[in-house]
Amino acid sequence: MNARGLTRISTLVLGTAGLLNLMLMAPSGASAQSPNPPVISLKAFTSVSEWVLDITWHAKDAYEDRDFSAGVELSATARYYLKQLDRKDGWARWETQSAQSFNITYAGFWMKKSNGERLDYKSTNGPLMDAVANFQVGGKTPGYQLVCQAVFPVKVTPDMGTPMPLMLDTTEMGGPPRFCTGPLPASGTTIHGSLVILASVGPFGTTAAPRTRLGIQYVLKPLAELAPLVPKK
Repeated sequence: MNARGLTRISTLVLGTAGLLNLMLMAPSGASAQSPNPPVISLKAFTSVSEWVLDITWHAKDAYEDRDFSAGVELSATARYYLKQLDRKDGWARWETQSAQSFNITYAGFWMKKSNGERLDYKSTNGPLMDAVANFQVGGKTPGYQLVCQAVFPVKVTPDMGTPMPLMLDTTEMGGPPRFCTGPLPASGTTIHGSLVILASVGPFGTTAAPRTRLGIQYVLKPLAELAPLVPKK
């Protein structure tokens, strides 16, 4: 089986958001004995000029049927700096087209039982082939929405001559898209989140094996302003 047929790239779909003020207001006429629900200020988030995103992907899976066997083990991290592109009442958007740093440990295999034909997948030290991250607050999100992607170079043995792309993202496709979303924190501006999606991580998600469960964990923090070297007089 051709190794190119075993590496399929899904399409990154950046979510779109309209304008909707997401604030949890206390209902009118609420009893004095009932505590008011917390009010989440969007301004604390939409006023951030730049975010730091640290994200981790991980997967470990095995597959076997009467014709094929396959396995994969992966752990990858990346850091992004997202700058604000748009800001309106009740909505803001940040984006970057590159990752500042990354790391990956990845090994996989596919084997055809009838003749012992085998392909091995392994991470390389090469630079990222592509990277993008988009973050939105407010609008039609339940608080925030994150879409992130990193495309790592992968060596396939027998050698195919050029590195093959391994795309890790945060959106589950194949139906209504599932994004990394959630409510904004009631205090502070640090956002933690996690999600498990079905994803194509070669050799899984090919004709030889179904998609695998890809775990995602992420932390978003505002980029701290650097203090001046000399205090202003």
